[in-house]
Amino acid sequence: MYKLQKINFMQNILNRKELFSNLEWCLNNYNNICISNEKERLKYQQVIKYLLNTKKKDAVLTEEEAKMMMVFFSKDFAFKLNIAEKIKIQFKEDDPNLKDVWGSFKPAKDGSYKITYYNKSINSLIKKRKFPVKALRIIFHEVIHAAQHEMVEIRPQKEDKKHYNVETYMITVENMLRDLDENFYDKNYAKLYKENNANKIGLQCALVYLKEYVPKAYKKRNKQKIYEKINSYDIDYYNEYIECFDSTENYLELMDIVTILSIQQNKKILEKYPILKLAYNEDGSRKNIIELLEERNALLENHTKKEADELFKVFIYRNKFDEDIELMAKKESVLLMDYIRQTNTQDSFIYDILKHRLEQLEPTKNFNDLTDNENNKKK
Repeated sequence: MYKLQKINFMQNILNRKELFSNLEWCLNNYNNICISNEKERLKYQQVIKYLLNTKKKDAVLTEEEAKMMMVFFSKDFAFKLNIAEKIKIQFKEDDPNLKDVWGSFKPAKDGSYKITYYNKSINSLIKKRKFPVKALRIIFHEVIHAAQHEMVEIRPQKEDKKHYNVETYMITVENMLRDLDENFYDKNYAKLYKENNANKIGLQCALVYLKEYVPKAYKKRNKQKIYEKINSYDIDYYNEYIECFDSTENYLELMDIVTILSIQQNKKILEKYPILKLAYNEDGSRKNIIELLEERNALLENHTKKEADELFKVFIYRNKFDEDIELMAKKESVLLMDYIRQTNTQDSFIYDILKHRLEQLEPTKNFNDLTDNENNKKK
């Protein structure tokens, strides 16, 4: 028994010696971390778990320990998003002109993504050893912005349709709006899809990492409150109004108008943002309802039905049209009914569109009336 205790005691000493050696190594090398190296990644994970779980409760992290963790978490998350090699991280003093800014993201000319973390985020980790969720959210928030840029500005150039989704489309048009109105971003920050999406995913990731690295702290957190916050980022953009061009407009209506104008004024927009080709023609006009459904069918080849439906719901369920809304609803209802008869489709998405269009007709109009009228014309 004594011999076994002695062996365990010696093993603990060796383990602690190795741990302290790894800690020193991580602190000296985190600026050049090779996140794709599994052994190196495991070394950082071991050290960070030790710092967050083993130190005495009254101990605080050093500034270098906090920075090391922020770099590792940023790179680790970026690695999962396949952009780790493009991420460059720097730390800066708080900017007095940016009171509520904890971090920022900016694409660099060399194709990399520069992420800046300010003292607010560093100090949050130093002072609160309970591993504050807000500090974690900021870390992931900025990495998500890098991933958004990659998805919207870089990958679609290859016309890889797997990146065609609601997120790509919404951010694409927000980018065009930002180019047209220099005040658009600041005026509508809290309502932007880009920011709400980054906040939501950032907070979700913060919980995942908290659970992995500090399980005791994860169990103690009020997760219901955090999930309520996560859900709060799901904005109903169909009924949202934003400020742009010194006026207040319905979000989706304005996005549609800006897209049409942008294509008409600059044909290269379709080359830069090929996702727009799904819903708009080369002259900037909208595709008709059948053309949209055909584009959706093509997208279903490498997307789930949910993903395709979410995107085409944005394209189809607009509130503003070039012509009288009732006339448009009648035209599209007829086209949809012909399409249903010809294809014998049972697709609920198509029936939902038809229902929506019929609801836009006068109350006295109904499905049977419209069908009878069209049948009589064909006779």
